[in-house]
Amino acid sequence: MKSFLLICTLLLSSVALRAQTKAIPDDLFFKGSLNEAIAKGKAENKRVMVMCSATFCGPCKQLERDVYPTPEFRELRDQNNLIMIYYHDLDKNDPDGIHSRFKIAAYPSFIVLDTDGNEMVRIAGCASGLKTFCDKMNGILQPENTFEARKKQLQEDPSCAFEYIQFLREAFLKKELEETMYKLLEQGPLEDYFTERWWKSYYDYVTFLDSGVFQYMVDHPKEVITVIGKKKYNEFMFNRINRMINIRVTGSHKKYGEVRQIVQFIDAHPQFATPLSRFFKENIDVAESKDGEKLFEKALSWIKKVDTETRDIISQVGVSGFNFKTPQEIAPYIVKMMKQCSKYEKDPKAKEMYEKTIESYSRYLN
Repeated sequence: MKSFLLICTLLLSSVALRAQTKAIPDDLFFKGSLNEAIAKGKAENKRVMVMCSATFCGPCKQLERDVYPTPEFRELRDQNNLIMIYYHDLDKNDPDGIHSRFKIAAYPSFIVLDTDGNEMVRIAGCASGLKTFCDKMNGILQPENTFEARKKQLQEDPSCAFEYIQFLREAFLKKELEETMYKLLEQGPLEDYFTERWWKSYYDYVTFLDSGVFQYMVDHPKEVITVIGKKKYNEFMFNRINRMINIRVTGSHKKYGEVRQIVQFIDAHPQFATPLSRFFKENIDVAESKDGEKLFEKALSWIKKVDTETRDIISQVGVSGFNFKTPQEIAPYIVKMMKQCSKYEKDPKAKEMYEKTIESYSRYLN
């Protein structure tokens, strides 16, 4: 019995010791407000790093456990002459107005300020592993990696545009990213940007109406089609419209307000309408209703999993070879899919929605 108690005591002591050694040192982060940190940095000729975290952020907790308590992280702070101020629960507590001041779009985010409190550079996300994280942080803290230095490099050497765009993406600076991408396409030559390298690294992530690439392709169709051809142009535009809608109606982040914006865009640019966007236009009220949301998703799954007769026209998240120009041309496919839904649906509310959709599109049938 004594041996058992001794073993338990040793195990508990070991756990406690490990927990103690992993505690974040009390003197690692500045304890005052951001303005006080900036004033201290100015007096001591030090930069301030604003570290942003949230209670729901898993990678943030990983950093607290595996990185911040280490001597290597303290060395990173000291060697780079930094004052670090840590906001560990910005989703619940924001005493210094960090969200509005820096437009935080991702956690964790690290924002470096000069001695006057001006933003020099930022990075978002968490590189796995202590060494990888410290190497990445040391990299962005170098003078050549500030926003001003990178902008100047781009002006002097346009061939580094790809690297600059990746730099903005890592910082989650969406507005700057989209504006820069639009300007790059305006400056051209377009042949330099509509390449496989760009398609894979940036164009695949176009999921918002205000994307620099998407907006340029809307504004300058002739120029883009000259470079990539009409087929690829149409496939890209229709695919992105469907993907924008798909992202906003599935998963845990439904945003039907943004879907309405997409529908409004389609109204203004009918040449980019797809079966999915037309379906949404007819049924957005159902989608937003409390009872209709799940029923709507059932209908959406049917549109994604169409039968072999329509599969060549509509793909799961986009469109292939889509060339419909009028409601009359898409009506037969929508009516057919809604009839399929109605055939297998037992819920009377769902049947009502399908029947209304059939009625709506039937007026376009010959």
